[in-house]
Amino acid sequence: MTATSLDSIVRTALMKKGYPLHQYVQFLVYARECLQELTMDDLKIFNTKLLAVDKFNAIELPNDYQDYVMVGVMSNQGIRPLVESRRLNALDNFNTDFEEIQWTSDNQTDTQNQSLLYYGAFPYSQWYTVRYNAYGENLGRSYGSRSGYADTFIVVKERNQIQLNEKMGGFDYIYLQYMSDGSDSGSATMIDPYAQMTIQTYCNWMHKENNRTYNEGERARAKQEYIQQRQIMRARKSDLTLPALKRIIQRTSIASPKN
Repeated sequence: MTATSLDSIVRTALMKKGYPLHQYVQFLVYARECLQELTMDDLKIFNTKLLAVDKFNAIELPNDYQDYVMVGVMSNQGIRPLVESRRLNALDNFNTDFEEIQWTSDNQTDTQNQSLLYYGAFPYSQWYTVRYNAYGENLGRSYGSRSGYADTFIVVKERNQIQLNEKMGGFDYIYLQYMSDGSDSGSATMIDPYAQMTIQTYCNWMHKENNRTYNEGERARAKQEYIQQRQIMRARKSDLTLPALKRIIQRTSIASPKN
């Protein structure tokens, strides 16, 4: 089994406690809250999508978006990354009739030339800010270029969009790799099996916390069971190996002469 689902976890938790399905929705809410907490620190659900660019040179963020890993454009099998810039205007542009319009620039270059530049048709295949070779290796910044910075973007969370540079044209889709909060129907139903017992114990803890029939001792025990299961999950997902631990100990040890 490479993945499990919230539905399976919730049904298993109800069956273990001998509860009927009419409490399914309540336990599903608890499981959803636990999954959202785990994705922030432990599970790290990453999704990759190809998103359409609208006429205002912006793309809509997915509903489960938390933070981006890479924003770029596809060049055959490779991905050319874009660079985040805090200097781009996050506001929409409106004309005198209060109609939204595209941002323009007096020194804006032809969109066809811009797209050719990104796909490497120019002699040096270089970007405005970062240069890459045929293997995708970073060759460093291109200093002295006065042609502007077209490969930039800004994340505007209040608009739930990524705004691209006004000079960057000729692209219908943008490659986005991002960290998910687990709320998307595609990501929320596919859960790492390591988190199964953690979510079940969280549901049991929250059920006792919100039920007056349980005393403080039972609630504290349920909370401790959840903490222990989360620690086990972290240990199982840790990428530390025995040679790596030995190397850490060796690096912190200093030899000294002894009589």
